[in-house]
Amino acid sequence: MELTHFGHSCLLASFPGASAGQSTTVLFDPGNFSHGFEGITGLSAILITHQHPDHADTERLPALLEANPQAAPYADPQTAAQLGGPWQAVHVGDQL
Repeated sequence: MELTHFGHSCLLASFPGASAGQSTTVLFDPGNFSHGFEGITGLSAILITHQHPDHADTERLPALLEANPQAAPYADPQTAAQLGGPWQAVHVGDQL
């Protein structure tokens, strides 16, 4: 596993796959106190843990989703409802 910290709560976790060139990359909490995640592509998922601007920057999320159309967007139920669109609500005990 490789971890990259983008400040405050934003973390990129990369997990190598079974075969060369395959990996899973998850971006956690791209919020308004974090910087440097804006140009990331190739994400497998984007995960927002809870509804605070420092965990979900609503102004930069659309561009992040546009640059990563294959990424599964997950958020807590309140944030998923606020963001709408493709965001899938994740509940306690869900396995992804």
